Formats: sequence, C-alpha cells, structure tokens
Amino acid sequence: MEFPVDELRSQITAPCLFSTIAVCQIDPETRGLMENLYDEASQYREAISRSIKTFHTAEYPSNDLMRYFKLPDDPQRETAIKRKVRSAEVDVTAVGEKLYAKLELELTMDLTGDEMDTFTGQIENQYKSGWGEAFEQVDAASGGDCIFLRLWHDDIAFCTDMASMAFQERSQPAPVMNQDSFWTLIDHAKKQAAPNEWLMEQLADRGPEQAKTFDTIARVYMDLAYQYGLWTAASVMGRNGCSDDGFVDFRQWLVAQGKDVYLAALKDPDSLADAPPYHDWQYDSLPRMGDYAYEELTGRNAFEDFDPDLYDTLEAELKKDIVYGEGIGYPYDWQDAPAYLPRLCSKYLSAEQLDVRTGSQRYAWNLNNPELQAARRNAKKSERVRKTKGNAR
Repeated sequence: MEFPVDELRSQITAPCLFSTIAVCQIDPETRGLMENLYDEASQYREAISRSIKTFHTAEYPSNDLMRYFKLPDDPQRETAIKRKVRSAEVDVTAVGEKLYAKLELELTMDLTGDEMDTFTGQIENQYKSGWGEAFEQVDAASGGDCIFLRLWHDDIAFCTDMASMAFQERSQPAPVMNQDSFWTLIDHAKKQAAPNEWLMEQLADRGPEQAKTFDTIARVYMDLAYQYGLWTAASVMGRNGCSDDGFVDFRQWLVAQGKDVYLAALKDPDSLADAPPYHDWQYDSLPRMGDYAYEELTGRNAFEDFDPDLYDTLEAELKKDIVYGEGIGYPYDWQDAPAYLPRLCSKYLSAEQLDVRTGSQRYAWNLNNPELQAARRNAKKSERVRKTKGNAR
C-alpha cells in the first residue's frame, strides 16, 4: 500500500511509525456495522485519539506499547531494542479524509533493519492480540456517532522508513569514544545512585562499537598500570601482599578512581595515600561495563571480538598522557616499602604490622619468576629508597 509520505512527514515532531487501520461506524445498541468509513474517517480523529489516551485497564494501563514489548525467545535482542526505543505511544493522525495509526517513538538510537523488522512484528502482535485487541472493545463516541477502530487487519501495512528518516534528521551522532569521553563517563557514573547500571545504559545506548572501544580503553589503562612499584603499593594497601588476581582487581580499582588519581599514581604510587580507601569497592566494576554492554548488545563478550589494531592505536595514544615515576618498574621487598611508600605504609599498616613484614616477610615476590628476575636486574630502585638504604644500583 502507498503511504502519503510527504503529508505524513510534515506532521512529524518526533520519530513515528505509521500504519493503516480500519474504521467503521456502528450501532451503539446492537454493535452492528452501519458503515465502513474508509477514506471518510478523519472527522473522528479527535474522538478516537482521546479514547486511545484515556483507555486504561489493569492489564494495559498505558498506550505505551514498549511496556508490553517481549521477545521471550531472544532476550538479548529484546534488551537491545528496548535500549533504543524508550517508548512507543499509540495515536491516530489524519491525511486528508483518511486516518492512519501513529506510533510516536522516543528513540535513543536508530534501529537496524533487522531490529525494525522485529519491532514492527511485535507491534503488529500488540495491535492484533495485545493492547489493540483490548482497545477494540472500546467505542469512541463523537457527537451522536459511535466509532469502532481496529488497529490490526488483514491488509495492515507499515510505513517503516518514517522512523528512520525522522530520527536521522533530528539526531546528532554520539560523541566519539576516546580517552576524554572515557574519563568523563567514569566521573559522571560515580555521581549516580546506581553507577554501574547508569554507565552500562550509557554505553549500550551508544552501540556495540563504542562499548567495545570503552572496554579496550579500560584494558589499555589497566595494562599500562602493570608496574611493579604499583604492585608494591597494592601489597601495602592490601595489608598482606597482593596476588596476580589481586593485582588485576587493584588496577581495575585504580582506573575506576578517575583520570587524576590514575595518572598521579603512575607518577608516584605513594600519592594513593590521598585516594579513597582501597577496600571501598563501590566503583571497582566501572571499567568492566564496556564488556557487559557489548555482550548485551551482541551476545558476545568483547574479548572474543578483540581488535589488536584498535588496542595498539589506543595504547600509543593513551601513553602520551602518562609520566612514569622514577623507580616504578622495580619490584620492592617489604624492607624497601617504608622508604618507597612512606605515606601508604603509615596509612595502611600499623607499626607492629610493618615490623612483621619487614622482619620475617622480606620478599613479597615469587623470586623464581623470570620476568621478576629480569626486573630486579635491569630496573632501578627509586632514589629515595637508594638514599635511605645507602644502596645505589
């Protein structure tokens, strides 16, 4: 069926999906059909629109069809579409003497072709056997006339390009995902009542590519923080050493603290004495939200679709902001910790705890690890440690 596209477009104030409907006049007493109105229904637009907006039942309390949108066999696609289509409210509109159903959409992002097909299929089901079937039991009174509206019928057709056209004309592209937007999102998330949920929603709204880029940026920042001086700091802040897995958790925590804390720690790990308590895990999952959003949108985790070229490009860019502190590459023993990290030791360890560690737990590392052995041979201790110990290397 041909839609009067130009006339419909002139009515758009928000993204819309138009469809054909069946309107007839009925006898209010017998509910018998009196007349199919075909192209003469526009005079009843206000009465029908008013009935749609005031129609409420226990099962259907709203004319927003997204409240009833379900894809039980494909929950991931359901979630992806719901992230893009926040609401879909039913109304009618007139073009000349003819009425069309008008589904006004609140979109955060344009639907793909496959998503649009799925979406219109579910809307057709709602028109046929959901909200629309319930609304068919309501008669729209207009003066002395009684009007019956059927949203679904055998020849139903959707004007599926209108939502895309309307949205593209009014939308602005999402900001590019880079290190600046990464840190901005981290900072904004921490101001929310539910930071993880807020950040995941923001990333899902931006689409899978930006979610994956966010995840890759988080991975790069964590890898750039793989420094033995920071591992020593994690051992002090953990109060009893730090395992390999624990250091992963620590670097994730560090990224979640934001740009200023992160960069300061790479320049001087002892600056973490000014950071929030390490054992406050309120924000530690924020760097993982890119992976979670990507999996929700695609059904695959970001590691499965790892892009080494993207990683290398981001690593080269992100390194430009980093200044590594002198001596940060050396794996310090407990005996060196008070000199290298005086403020952290004072904050996280009592004098008794520090005596135990510097006395009987001198080595905090697996000395059989070849990587560690190379670091102890080739990296230099911090000058403040060398001065304290009188051990220039």
